[in-house]
Amino acid sequence: MAHLGLRHLLRSSSGVEVRTNDLLFHLLHSIPGIRAPFMEHLSALTGVDVRRCVVQRENIHVDDEGRRSSRDFSMHDATGLRCIIETKVDSPLTSADQASRYLGQLPPGGSLLLVTRRVLLDDLIVQTQQQLDCTFTRDGGAFQGVVDGRRVVVTSWHRLLGASGAGWVHPELLSLSAALEDDVDFTPFDGTVDDAAVGYTVHHVVHVARRVCDGLSQRLAEEGIPVTHVGKPKSDVKWHYVEVVVGDHWLWVGYDAEYWGADPATVPGGDHLTGQAPSPLWIGRFNHRSPRGYEAISAANRERLDRIGATTPLRLPKGRSTDAVVNDCLEQACTHLRRVAEALAVDPAVRGTHAPQDTAAPTGTDEQ
Repeated sequence: MAHLGLRHLLRSSSGVEVRTNDLLFHLLHSIPGIRAPFMEHLSALTGVDVRRCVVQRENIHVDDEGRRSSRDFSMHDATGLRCIIETKVDSPLTSADQASRYLGQLPPGGSLLLVTRRVLLDDLIVQTQQQLDCTFTRDGGAFQGVVDGRRVVVTSWHRLLGASGAGWVHPELLSLSAALEDDVDFTPFDGTVDDAAVGYTVHHVVHVARRVCDGLSQRLAEEGIPVTHVGKPKSDVKWHYVEVVVGDHWLWVGYDAEYWGADPATVPGGDHLTGQAPSPLWIGRFNHRSPRGYEAISAANRERLDRIGATTPLRLPKGRSTDAVVNDCLEQACTHLRRVAEALAVDPAVRGTHAPQDTAAPTGTDEQ
């Protein structure tokens, strides 16, 4: 589970590449037994002996023309700069001259290492070849070329973090590799993006979600389910949901694109859903940072909701009319919320103090 926790942390803000590089730098300098084998592995990968180099993080360089470069990692020894490492997670090269500019900062015999996820490796190779006007040869999981006496290597996080014939360098690096390489938050498009049926399915799912959210308050009242509050529907490009409060426990019901694209067991509160199929519609609990003074109450409420299995997917019946699907989803939601309310009613630890929530969005990508 370590790589799942790492993935959540890395994706909890827009700076996934910065977080990844900071974590790698921390691992190399704080955990015994990682640096030496990693630097030996890096020497073999780049063709430059960096075993005795000082590793600098985010080294800023300004060339004679005033062009500023923020190098993710740079390796220096007594003779000067030996290697530059530029890493990517979701993005391509950030300028039309990034590879050539960084290569020009190296002395003859130096090495430029470009790293990305395996699903984006081909694209990075093409970009680099176009910028440097060179060709690469493959050596294991790395692609290498030489330009003006300087070596260029393009490889994946999987290869950088120790995947070789000798096996993994360290379990922490294995977890970091898995968090990056097995991440489906961003993958290149395939042929499904050209399929009109996919677009119709998404449109239809959102339409059903809107109707479920619009009708939930009335249905809960009709069935006498003891909820404290049902909010107004909220929408964004990737979700449409309504807040439901049971006692002082905040949940949401509706559509979430990120939950739809995830293994149900990996969503917040979904530990009990191992083996279940994905779904676009969910009942979930909020995963936000609590207002000052309510952190302990909110954390206890989230733990309680997780313990009773409050997070659950709603199943969309197949082969039925839209009205029948909406009605079925409302019945599923009411049945589940009744069970949640009954479980909380008999829980001796339930607090009576209301804990306000920052309810900007329901997804698990938000900070707790």
